[in-house]
Amino acid sequence: MEKCLDFLQRLQAERNQRFSVVALGSFGGRFDQTMANLNAAYKWNGVFSNLVLISTHSLGFLLSAGSHKIIINKDFETTTCGLLPIGTPSESVTTKGLKWN
Repeated sequence: MEKCLDFLQRLQAERNQRFSVVALGSFGGRFDQTMANLNAAYKWNGVFSNLVLISTHSLGFLLSAGSHKIIINKDFETTTCGLLPIGTPSESVTTKGLKWN
């Protein structure tokens, strides 16, 4: 994934645009590859308009500091949601509408 993201970064600079990137097959394989994909998402956070990791059963993306509203499409997603602090401590998180607020 790193080589692809590097290529896309150069391409968006050439075109003076910010891309939204969807990486298919990001989860569900070997654990080290899944962790490498999560690390890449963290490393490349903010470089693209969006960077979304997708697999057959999961969708993931990083949330920068601040407020966020996540709207799911129930035709494609279940009502399950997980929040994982990665790369930095999560000092204050408030949720609304989740089973375990």
